[in-house]
Amino acid sequence: MLTHRFRLPRGLRRAALAGLASVQLFGCTAMIRAGQAPSERPVRVQGSSPIALVPPIFDISAGTVVGGHAPNPERRYTLVHEWGNTLVLDPNEFNHAIRDELRTLGYTVATAGFAPHGLQPTVTKIVYNVFGSDARAGWSEAEVTVRWQVLGQAPFTLETRGSSTAQQHSLASIFQAYRIALRNFLANPQFASAVSPTGRPPTTVQGGAPAIEPLPVTTPVSITPATPTVSTPIVPTTTNAPRQRLKRPASSTRKLDSTTASQRSRGSVVTVLVGDAWGSGIVLSEFLIATQASLVQSGNVIVVSSAGKQLEARVLRADTASDVALLEVTGGKLEPLGLDLAPASTGSPVIALGTPFHPGLSFSVSPGRIVTGTQNNVDTDARISAGNAGGPIIDEYGRAIGMVVWSAGDAAESGTARGISAGALFRALGLGYADADPP
Repeated sequence: MLTHRFRLPRGLRRAALAGLASVQLFGCTAMIRAGQAPSERPVRVQGSSPIALVPPIFDISAGTVVGGHAPNPERRYTLVHEWGNTLVLDPNEFNHAIRDELRTLGYTVATAGFAPHGLQPTVTKIVYNVFGSDARAGWSEAEVTVRWQVLGQAPFTLETRGSSTAQQHSLASIFQAYRIALRNFLANPQFASAVSPTGRPPTTVQGGAPAIEPLPVTTPVSITPATPTVSTPIVPTTTNAPRQRLKRPASSTRKLDSTTASQRSRGSVVTVLVGDAWGSGIVLSEFLIATQASLVQSGNVIVVSSAGKQLEARVLRADTASDVALLEVTGGKLEPLGLDLAPASTGSPVIALGTPFHPGLSFSVSPGRIVTGTQNNVDTDARISAGNAGGPIIDEYGRAIGMVVWSAGDAAESGTARGISAGALFRALGLGYADADPP
C-alpha cells in the first residue's frame, strides 16, 4: 500500500490557526533539501547464480522530518512530511525496481526455493520535497540513501544514494531516486563478481526466496484498447436473473478509517497486465475478478496480487455496454472483497484503490467523497489516473461500492474516480450473492 498524506504537526497547526499563512523552517532547509547524486553506469553480465531478494527495510525513526511542501521559490514550507506519519511507503514497491534492473542487466532473480546469494536493501534516509501551489503546477524532488547487504558465499555491504525530480506532486521522484541508488550500487563490479556462477551447491539465504514474482512491464504506457484477439470470445451478458451465485465475503460491521479500510481491502485488489497496458481489478471470489472490458480486449491477461503472485487469467464474459468484464484465474486462489450492492450515499467518504501510473506504484490509495451515487453509477472527487481502471471504490466499511471505469478517449493524465455501481456491476456480469435477492 502507498499512502501519501499531508498533515501539519501540532506546533504548525497552532501557528496556522493563529493566522500564519506559511511557516519558515529556519535551519531545516539544508537538511531536507535533496542533494544531487549522478548515476554511474551499471555493470552488465550474462547470467548469474540465482539471487533472492529479501524485502527492503526502512531504518528511519518514526516522526523524522523527511521533507516539506513549499508553494514558493523561497522554500518557505507550509507543510512538512514526517516519516511514518504523513509519509508512509510499502517496502514491496521498491522490490519491483530491483527485479526490473537486475533482469535488464542480465542477472538471474530467484523465484522459488533456495538461492546461493541474497540482496538485502536498507533505506537509511529519504528526502521528499514538493513545490508549487498545486499538483498541476508543481514538481517534486527526492533523495534516497540505501545500504545494500549482499548475503551468501561472498558477503559485503555498500551504501549508495540517488536523487531525482518529477513533474507534479508525485511520489515517482522517490522511486526514481531509489532506482538511481540501485544503479550506483550495480556499477560496483564487486557485486557482479560475488554472484557469478560458482558451481557450488546452493545455500539458504537469510529471508528465503522472494515472495513476489517479477513484473513484465517497465515502461509506463497509457491504456489503449485494441481489436479483440483473445481466444475466448467476449460474450455480452444480460440483466436477467443472476447466472452465477457467489458466497458473500465477510466485511466490517463498524466504520473504519481510510488507512484500515485500505489495508483490509488491499489483498482483494489486483494489477491487470495486458501486453504493455495495465489496469486494476476487484477480486470477487477465489477465482473471479472484475475489471474494465476495454483493457482486456486483446492479448494475454496476467494478474498480479498484492502479495506479488502472478497468475494467468482469461476473459470469462463481459458486458460491452457498461465496459466491464469478468476474469477467471488459474493456478492460485485469491481473497475476495465484499461489495455493497445498494446505491451509495452522497457525501460519504471513500477511497479509490489501484495501480495509477505504473505497476511499480501498485495499490495506491486516493481518498475522497461521493459526489453522486445512483443505482447504476458512482461519481466521486477522489483523484486517480488511467491505471485505476477496473479498480474498486471502497466505502468506510471496507466494501466496494463501485468500480472505476476510465474513458478510453480521455487523454488526461488524471481525473476523478467515477464508474459503475457495485449493484450494476453484478447485474452486467450476471452475478449475485447466494444469500441475497438479485441486485
